[in-house]
Amino acid sequence: MKTKFILIILCLFTSYACKNDKIELDLNYSNQKIIAVTVDLYIAGSAIQGLDELVADSLIEVYRSQIEIIHDVDIGLIEADIESLHAYPSLYKPIHKDILDSLSKLDKEVLIKTNNLNGK
Repeated sequence: MKTKFILIILCLFTSYACKNDKIELDLNYSNQKIIAVTVDLYIAGSAIQGLDELVADSLIEVYRSQIEIIHDVDIGLIEADIESLHAYPSLYKPIHKDILDSLSKLDKEVLIKTNNLNGK
């Protein structure tokens, strides 16, 4: 009887644990939207590197507002989503990988176009 009780408790615990393996966050935006916006934010950040700090600060605000308009998002909510995702590496890592893959693909496309323009 005691063994049966322990087995039932073990089965219930295992069942409960399996149900909680899939983490679902209540994000403001879809993963695809977060990826697209983050890629554009990386590009904007890259565009201001090496500029005077005052100019860079002004430009990043312009870029951020343009990105909000282009993607129809609130950057603050995107940042909140990213912060929420950071707490769960199993959810964040695939998104971050997609961001890096997108940036790498764009970088290769620019390099090819640049080489074509330079006759290489």
